[in-house]
Amino acid sequence: MPVLSDAEYRRVLAVLDKDAIRDVLARVSRGVDRLDPDILRGAYWPDAHVYASFFDGPVGDFIDWLVNARGDKTAGAAHNICNIGIELDGDVAWGETYFIGLSENRPEGQAAFNNLTTGRYLDRFEKRDGEWRIARRVFAYELSGRLPHHAAWTEQPLVDMMRRGRRDREDMVFRMREPGFPS
Repeated sequence: MPVLSDAEYRRVLAVLDKDAIRDVLARVSRGVDRLDPDILRGAYWPDAHVYASFFDGPVGDFIDWLVNARGDKTAGAAHNICNIGIELDGDVAWGETYFIGLSENRPEGQAAFNNLTTGRYLDRFEKRDGEWRIARRVFAYELSGRLPHHAAWTEQPLVDMMRRGRRDREDMVFRMREPGFPS
């Protein structure tokens, strides 16, 4: 087995740290899209703060608001993380992650619509006891717009053909390891 130089060893550790941070980012997207508070709590430190313009405060309050106040108004959501920049500084890391968010909104008493939001997450990550999580998240919005709501794929005959995601623990992702999946 080859012996690594100190510089090579530090580079391998940096790659591992950045991979762990990317996993945190992916978990946040899953937690938001599935409205799963446990997944979200596992991606943020308990003392973390979120600054999202429409909500500025402790992460626990943000998660409660997201799951309880938004779940009944948003029928479907897909958060896509795109370009990810990570700067490591010991057990702290700084991240700039571009996102595209799409949602199907059904506000009470209003016509359904689809929403497109793009922007960046500006994160401070901290590594505590060997684990990376978000300590602070600031949303930087770039573009938002309402799109026409097309319901054709949620009506017959397509509704019986389409496997649609869910915003809870009944989503297919939580069953994909089961024998016989997807039937």
